[in-house]
Order: sequence, then C-alpha cells, then structure tokens
Amino acid sequence: MDIAGHVSSRIATLLVLLVLAMACDDNSPPDDDDSATDDDDSAAADDDDTTAADDDDSAPPQFLQGALIITEIFNNPQGTDEGREWFEVFNPGVEDIDLMGWTLEDFHTNHYSISESVLVPSGDYAVLGESTEKINLGTPVDFGYGLDGNGFPLGNNTDEIVLLSPAGLVVDSVAYDGVGTFPSAEGQSLSLSPEATHHFANDMGWNWCLSGAGPFTTEGDLGSPGLPNPDC
Repeated sequence: MDIAGHVSSRIATLLVLLVLAMACDDNSPPDDDDSATDDDDSAAADDDDTTAADDDDSAPPQFLQGALIITEIFNNPQGTDEGREWFEVFNPGVEDIDLMGWTLEDFHTNHYSISESVLVPSGDYAVLGESTEKINLGTPVDFGYGLDGNGFPLGNNTDEIVLLSPAGLVVDSVAYDGVGTFPSAEGQSLSLSPEATHHFANDMGWNWCLSGAGPFTTEGDLGSPGLPNPDC
C-alpha cells in the first residue's frame, strides 16, 4: 500500500472511532447527565449532578387529588386562639409524602408556602398548626406555620383550607361554615367520620362532627390530633 492509501485508511478508522464515541457520550441529549454543569433538557427542575447513574431528566413527583385528605380541624380553642389552632392531614397512599414545596391557601387572603421537609408517612397523619412550642398547651404539632398574618390563621366559624401540590394542583380542600352543615363549638375539633375519609366526602358538612375524643391540652380541649378519629 502506498503512503496516500495508508493515510486514507487511518483517517477512515479515526472517523469511525469518533462517530462511535459521540454515540456513547452521556453529555449529549437525551442521555443521562454525568456532569454537574450539563443540562440535557429545558426542565428547570432538573437535578443535574455528578452521579452518572442518576436520571436527571425525570420529573418531580406528581400528586393526584386525594393524595392527602384533611381529616380534623381545630379552629376554635377554649380561651385564646393564639398558637393553638391546627389541622390534620392523612396519607392514604402507599408512599410517604414530603410537604416541602406545598402551599396552604384559603379562598380569600391567606397563603403559606412550606419551605422545609414535613413527612406524612404512608397510612398515617401529620398535624400542621400555628406552633410546636409550649404555647400550644401540649398539642402534638408536626409542623408550625406561625401565628396570625405570618402563618395560616383559621376562622372560628367560616373558613377554608386548601392543599396545593408543588405543581399547583388542589389535592384537597375543606370549606367549613360553622353556621350551616358543619358543626361548631369552642374547645372541640371538627372531626371527619372515618367512613368519609375521601377528598370528596370531606366536602360535606354532615360527614363531620364535634370530636368525642379525650382532652389533648391542659385546657381540656377535645380532639385526636395525629390519631384516627372516633366514629361520629
């Protein structure tokens, strides 16, 4: 083989190797990312890191309506309300749910974004309230969202609780009226009947009753925060 033929053969071999290398390059779309600065798609929520086996193109968890269910509301404590209001959510699913990135709203002015990890275990409850401190008189609150305008105050008679997933989906909501079909009394929680543990059923006031559970504070308030509700 003459020199020209030898050079041509070498060039052809190098081109083949280059094509094969490009086909195996993890830095090219839509391959998984193996570089901290690499972003294979346009999703802002990508978790691009240095783990080669990590599928950084996967979307964050998506939640359906009813992924969490509001099951108990303590909106009207005996005496002062400050630091003592709370509500309870239940996770009926098979996976734990972290509330980081979720939002609490009502239909009017209140809006609160949860910016830290709050775990709701599968088949279990979490209590979200104004305070985790002594001011709540012993209530087992898992996450404190703060007082008054800085938190998520609950109206004594009429108000709403809306749970929004990080994607903005209304996962559950309850609009209690206190002067209509929903019960109302000072010092007793609104308790959802266990048979109505569903995101449609808890819209209906007749599926709620005043809690008959034992006292959970030193003031004698009645309710079952973090525990299954008694029958209505």
